[in-house]
Amino acid sequence: EESYVIAWMYPYLTPHGLIMKINRDPTPLDPTTIRNDLDFWDWYTRRLVSRPAFLRDVVARKSFSKLRSSIGGLYANRGLFAEAEQAFRESWLLYPLSPEANFRLTQEVLIPQRRTDEAITLMRTFGEQDPGNTRTFEFVGYLENLKRTSRTIAEIEGRRRDGRIEISDAMTL
Repeated sequence: EESYVIAWMYPYLTPHGLIMKINRDPTPLDPTTIRNDLDFWDWYTRRLVSRPAFLRDVVARKSFSKLRSSIGGLYANRGLFAEAEQAFRESWLLYPLSPEANFRLTQEVLIPQRRTDEAITLMRTFGEQDPGNTRTFEFVGYLENLKRTSRTIAEIEGRRRDGRIEISDAMTL
């Protein structure tokens, strides 16, 4: 059965092996829990992807990818971007054609850190591998527009700081 985290759950969740444990009270993620999770999944991901039987089993690949992606979402929700990135990249390694692994890495890690070029490259590559997923190409367009908009804002902000801003720039900003 596939399950998704409901937003209210995030403060109560902790990584617990393949799954997450829901605690009675809001529970901070302590460094030991995080380290144990990262070490476990690093080992387990390497173990799985080194097995030809696993690589042939698309259902297993999708299932383990979703499990890891869910924990990545927990880290992203807590603002732990390095940990979230590791989890989403492991999710991707487990099943590179996972829309969830690709989109969540982009939306929950790369965009908040303003790593737009990496996001565009990741999503273009995914789009080439899954050309039937039209959302991917629409999303690449959104990312390219975000990059242009961010560049325009930076240029106008630079002129504003230098005291050279025009009224049209102020309106655009």
